[in-house]
Amino acid sequence: MRNTFLRSQAAQRGRAPALWLLPLGLAAAMAHAQQAPDAPAAPAVEEPVPAPVVAAADAQTPANAATDAVAAPAPVAAAEPVPALVAAPVPSMPPAPEPAPQPQPATGVAPEAVSAEPASAPAPAAAPMAPPADVASTNAAPVATAPVAAPPPAPAQVPAPAPAVAQAPDTAPASAPAPIAPPIIPLAPDQAAERQLGARCPVDLAGRLAPQGDLMIGACQGALPPHLSALLVALPEQDIHLPRSWREREVRQKAWFKAVAGVGQRPDFIARLGDIWVRSFEGADASTTTYLVSAPFDCADGALPNENTAEPVRLAAGSCGQAYVRQRVYQVGSDGVPQNITAMAMPAAPSIAEADRARHRTREGRISLDHSKLQYGPAMRWFVQYPESPQKTGPHSFSDWNREHLAFVVWNGTRFELRDTVTRAQWPCDPVAPGDKACGGFPDSGPDAYVLAGPAAHSAVSSP
Repeated sequence: MRNTFLRSQAAQRGRAPALWLLPLGLAAAMAHAQQAPDAPAAPAVEEPVPAPVVAAADAQTPANAATDAVAAPAPVAAAEPVPALVAAPVPSMPPAPEPAPQPQPATGVAPEAVSAEPASAPAPAAAPMAPPADVASTNAAPVATAPVAAPPPAPAQVPAPAPAVAQAPDTAPASAPAPIAPPIIPLAPDQAAERQLGARCPVDLAGRLAPQGDLMIGACQGALPPHLSALLVALPEQDIHLPRSWREREVRQKAWFKAVAGVGQRPDFIARLGDIWVRSFEGADASTTTYLVSAPFDCADGALPNENTAEPVRLAAGSCGQAYVRQRVYQVGSDGVPQNITAMAMPAAPSIAEADRARHRTREGRISLDHSKLQYGPAMRWFVQYPESPQKTGPHSFSDWNREHLAFVVWNGTRFELRDTVTRAQWPCDPVAPGDKACGGFPDSGPDAYVLAGPAAHSAVSSP
C-alpha cells in the first residue's frame, strides 16, 4: 500500500514538469510567428491548440504528451483550410486583370496575411501592399459598380451625333435659292428723262393720250437718245435694206420716243423712226444693253404673197423696193459693231397643234405678235385674231375682241422666254382719262385669265 502511494506521488511529481513545458512551447510558437510579416495571425490559432493537447495528455504518457505539446505549434498553422479561403476570391478577379499580384506566392505566409486582412479591423500592414488592397476593393461592392459605370460613356456618345444629323437638313437648304429678278427702278415724274435730252413732251390731257402710230402713247418728240441713234446707224447694211447714209440723215431728225422703267442705271427707251422702231433693255452696265429692233430685214421683191405674214412695207431708199418687217435682237460689242443674237436671245414662236391650226384656218384666224405693251413693260404676246363673230373663239379666249391666247414673250434680264402667264406689272393696262375705269381701254377690255393679279403699274393719266 505504502509503495503504491509513493509511486503515485512520484508520478505526480514527474508529471508536473511536463505541464510546465506546455506554456514554454506555446511561447516558442508565438515568438516564431512574430518573425513573420503578419504577426497578428498567430493569436487566432492560440485557441484551438489547448484542446487537442489536453486531450492527448489524458491518453498518453507524460513523455509523449510533452512531445506532442512542443510539436503542436508547427502543424497548428494547418494552412490546409486557409488556402481554400484564398482561392475563393481569385475567380472574382478576372474583370480586373491588373490586381493579379505576383509577389504573394513568393512569401510562405502571404496566404494567411491575405485571408486575415478582411478579418482584422486595423490593417496597417496591408496598407503598403497596393495589389492586395486593389483585390480587396475589387472583390467588394465596387466589382458590381465598375461595369455599371462603364456603360454611361457609350450612351452619352450615341445621342451626340443625333443633333448633328438633325441640324444637317437645316443647313443644306437645300437647294440653292432661285435667282431674284432685279427690281424695277421707277421713272422720274413728269417725263424728266425725256426732257433732260431736250425733247418736247405733251402737257395737256389730249396730248398725253394721243398715240403715235400703233406703239407709243404720250411720247415726247426730239432728238433720239444717243445710244439709240448710234445703234441704228451701225446696223450692218446686209442686215437691214436701208442705206447707212439714209439712216444717218434720219436720226438727225426729230423722232418720237419715251422712257420706260427698267433695271439699269439709265432707263429703257423705245423710239420710232418711220417703219423702224427700237426698244432698249438695260443691264447692270451700258455694255450689256440689249436692243430689240423691228425693221424691214427681209426683202420681198419677187416673193409670193404669204397669208401667214404681214404685208411688206415700201422702202424709201436702197436697192430693195419692199421688205417684210421682222424683229431681231442685238448687242453692241466693244468695237461698236452690233451683233445679231436673235437665235440665242429670242425663242421661236409657240408650237401649235395641227388640230388647232386647222381650226384657226377654218375660222380665218390670224396669228400676230402684240408688242404694244413694250412702251410700259418687258413683255409681248402671241395671239390669234379672229374676224368679228358672235360665236366664242375657243378655250383660250380673252378680251372682248375675238382673240385667243397663245403665249407671252418676256424679257428676264438676259434673254426673252415664253411664258403662259404674266403679272399685271409685266403687262400693264393702257392709261385712261381721270375718272374712267382702270384697265377699261380698248386693248384691255374684257376678261383675261392669263394676266395674274399683282402690283399694277400706274396707268392712269392725271389732268393737267
